[in-house]
Amino acid sequence: KQWYQRRVRGERPGSIPPLTRLIQAFIEKTPEGVKDSIGNVLGIFQKLVASRSNDHYGFYLLNTMVEHVDKTALTPHVRGVFTLLFQRMQSSKTTKFMRGFIVFMSLFAAKVGAQPLIETIDAIQPGLFGMVLEKIFIAELQRVTGET
Repeated sequence: KQWYQRRVRGERPGSIPPLTRLIQAFIEKTPEGVKDSIGNVLGIFQKLVASRSNDHYGFYLLNTMVEHVDKTALTPHVRGVFTLLFQRMQSSKTTKFMRGFIVFMSLFAAKVGAQPLIETIDAIQPGLFGMVLEKIFIAELQRVTGET
């Protein structure tokens, strides 16, 4: 179960894209097999999203999980994911990161629901969803183009 975590931790820049695609394929083909390893996959996501050069690979993993893993298995982890994303946004906000964040938020709302999205963000700080919607989502949406 932890073979992929050891490989990504090797931090060879050239190995991150294919290993990310491999983990995505594993999640897509056997989403029920990931339920016991969500914490490990989210650990990889955390490591990738912390890097300005690899954050988009973290979003690829996260989006694949939202698309394929049962939402009840993801629910306990979602608040932590958003907290991590907001921390990264405060420390190192880039255009690429913001595109990934908006795509993730949109996918989350489409697959899991708008109400869980609002409740999760507002659980971090009351009224935060309104601020995120106005100051981030609407302000940055025009920068999302093509496939991200």
